[in-house]
Formats: sequence, structure tokens, C-alpha cells
Amino acid sequence: MSIKVGYIDIHLPDEAIPIDSFLKSMNFENSYDPYNISNNKFISSIYKIDSNMEEHIFEQLVKKYLLYKRLDGSEIDYLIYTQSDSNENKLSVAYSIQYKLNLSNAQVFSINQGCSGTLIAMKVASALINNRAARRVLILTSCFTQKDSERFIGSTILSDGIGLMEVTGSDGVFQMLDFMGKTNGGINEDNFHLNGNPARIVNIGAKLIKAILKKNSMTLDNIACIVPLNTSKEAWSLYCDALKCTLDKVFLDNIIDGGHMGAVDTIRNLKSIIDKNNLKEGEYIILFGMGFGTSWDVMLLQSV
Repeated sequence: MSIKVGYIDIHLPDEAIPIDSFLKSMNFENSYDPYNISNNKFISSIYKIDSNMEEHIFEQLVKKYLLYKRLDGSEIDYLIYTQSDSNENKLSVAYSIQYKLNLSNAQVFSINQGCSGTLIAMKVASALINNRAARRVLILTSCFTQKDSERFIGSTILSDGIGLMEVTGSDGVFQMLDFMGKTNGGINEDNFHLNGNPARIVNIGAKLIKAILKKNSMTLDNIACIVPLNTSKEAWSLYCDALKCTLDKVFLDNIIDGGHMGAVDTIRNLKSIIDKNNLKEGEYIILFGMGFGTSWDVMLLQSV
């Protein structure tokens, strides 16, 4: 069965916060050079959303989707809720959406896989449809950071964002061809940047990209672009060294405007690629995700 990404949408505030203004508001000590952060990370702005608005925003996104698809809601078989922030279980948001919009046949469950959550949800949705347990699956993905001091994660800065994706067995914009993943519980949030782990992290991710290409009798020459999470150009320079390709092969357009939005990055970047008409029909891309724990995930898609 042909399984596709049928619809993508995202919510960001109308106005971004300039990175200089955000850093000044943090009241760093004089010995700290905040401008060096923005220069090093190639990030010019971030987005902040009131987390209390999450349910309302999702409600509007789903209403817009139903109107666009001319559906009454009964056609939705599953709502998969993923959140990049694990401090609070907000699965009740998805239950409320199911009830308010009368998605009468939709079952609700959550995936808490950090920044790789959307990719895992896509794989689960694909399996449900392939096994004829579902016709349409909606993925609701959010990323919120409650404290500004917690927005600095390794080599990136976190923004807030909300995204929606439909996975379906009918018409769509991308065909989902293959998925591979790798987990190493020995690399976790506590030692992520220690003991040579950064080099291991890049090596494992690059090997996974090579593996899915080999499995499908492809090389990077067959791929229009790699679509990663919006972490940092520095990190992807290392991946490109391991893959023996240039940064031009990687979609990094959204890093400068908003930085990293956890698992929402996957939805945001796919929507940007569609909006910019970056792909021709039949071209291939690789989605790449990684979540603390640590898990690496890749998916091969084809533009249709």
C-alpha cells in the first residue's frame, strides 16, 4: 500500500523575537558575550508561545485541516500526540481536541520521543495504515520551553512551535518509502556532550543515513536533500564530513529564523520545502531526527 504525508501545517507567532533582544533580556553577567552566541549559532530570532494557548491553536489547525480536506472528522482513526518537552504530560490536549471537534472514530495516544517524536509517529502511523487498522492518522506535535534559561541546549537555542501532519493511504505530497532507527541507551542527556560522545553521535547518525541508502540501492547522488532537525550548521558540517557531501545537500534554511523547535522541526521543514517548491515530482529526500536517550531515526520520502 502507498502511504503518504497528506497534509502539513504549522503555527508560529506573527512576530519573532530578535536574538539580540532575547539575549539582553536574560541579564547575562558582563563576562559573558551573548552576541557570540548568535554569531556562532547562525540564529537571528526565536519564537515564544504561551503554552496555555496550545489546545486552542491545535483546535484551529485541525479545523483548518478538516475544511481543506472536506472531512467531517469521522474519517480520522487516530490522533497521535507528540511533545518535545517532557516536563508535563499534556495528552489531555489531544483528548480535548478529539471531543470538541467530534472526531468520533479517533483513538488517542502519545509518543514521548523528544526531538525525534514526529518521525516515530510517522512510522507508527504508516504501520497502522499498512495493516489496515487506520485510513487517516493525525499527528499533533508541540514544543514549549517554560524557562528562558532552559532554551540553551548544547549548540542550539530552542523556540516554541506547534505542528500538524496527516498520514494517509490516499492522496498526498510525499510518499513514505522506508524507515530505519537506532538506539543507544548508553548515550543520554547527562553525558551527551562528554567522553567523546559528540563524535559518536555524528558517526552513528551518518551510518544510519548510509544504511537506508544502501538498503534502497541508492547513493547521496539520488537524494535531493537531507532534511534534519534545526540544530546548528556546525553540527551538520560534521555530518557532511562523515557523509562526504557539502552543506548544500542539507536543508538548513529555518535555523536562522527560530532555531530548534524539537520534533516540530520535521513538520516545519517539510512545509517550507513544499511552500518554496524546492522539489520536483519524483525527487527523494531523507528525514533525519534524533532524540535524547539516545535514538536516531531516518525516513526516505519521495515527492509526488
